[in-house]
Formats: sequence, structure tokens, C-alpha cells
Amino acid sequence: YGRPLRSCYEALYPDGDLDHCIEVHRAFQAGLMHLIRPFPGMTETLAGLRDAGVGTAVVTSRSIRSTRVTLERLGLWDRLDTVVTPEDTQRHKPDPEPLLLAASRLKAQPAECLMVGDTENDLAAGRAAGMATCGVTYGFLGEGILAGRPTYRIACPEGLLNVVGVAR
Repeated sequence: YGRPLRSCYEALYPDGDLDHCIEVHRAFQAGLMHLIRPFPGMTETLAGLRDAGVGTAVVTSRSIRSTRVTLERLGLWDRLDTVVTPEDTQRHKPDPEPLLLAASRLKAQPAECLMVGDTENDLAAGRAAGMATCGVTYGFLGEGILAGRPTYRIACPEGLLNVVGVAR
């Protein structure tokens, strides 16, 4: 989790046809798009952050194609200030490079940023970039995210508004 798809399949099938694996994976995923929904409260949280002038970015290990399709389907693409995918950087989480690129695009210093994530790679990248971190217990690892020692933790998207001091 938290790694670009190609590197996942390289680890699973070092001698396999990686392009075929990725093609099958993406076709399967595309067939499930009708099932995805944003976490309850996510749209409102992003609106609250935008209204308060807080910049937002997604830093993901998913390809730009997959990320854009997913975020558009969820109605979130236009609510974000920037998106960083593996196509944008040489190194990926837990390396800080993609987070530093996001901060740069937001015209923010890393110490002014908060990395919100649901994997230990997210938290490690945030720390390496000099950012505070926020683990989401409603995500991939659930309460397991706390093993990554986040600066903050939230159990729902709206909790982020409290962390960054945005009044509701």
C-alpha cells in the first residue's frame, strides 16, 4: 500500500508481464468505479478549508489517470488546489519529494503544512518533509495508523477542521 502500482507488481511478479498485470488491474478497478463514494463529510470539509483560505493537495501513489478519474467521479477534483502523482517526481512516499512539490505548488513552507494520511508511508513522508502529520483512523489502516505516531489523529474528515483551526 502507498506504492506506485508498477512497483507493487514488480515485487509480486519480478519475472511477470508487468504491463499486462497493470492493464488487468486497471480494467478491474474501472469496473468498480460506480461503487465509490467520498467519505461522509469530505466534500464539506474541503469546502470549509477552501472558504478559510487553506490550500489543499492530494499526494498519491496512484497514476494521474487513475487519480483524476477517481477524484472527478467523487466530485473532488475541482475542490483541490493541486494533485501530485508518481509522474511528477522521481521518488515516491515515504520519500519527502512529492510532499515538498505539493508544498511548493501551494507556495507554502513545509513547516506550514500538514500531511494527512492513512498509511505509515504517508506519515513517514510528512515527517521527512518537516511537516506535522495527521493520521486518519477512518482510512486504510483504521486505528493501525496510530503505530506511525502521527502528530494528530482524526476519526472523520470534519475532524481536520478542528486540527487546522477552521471554525465550522
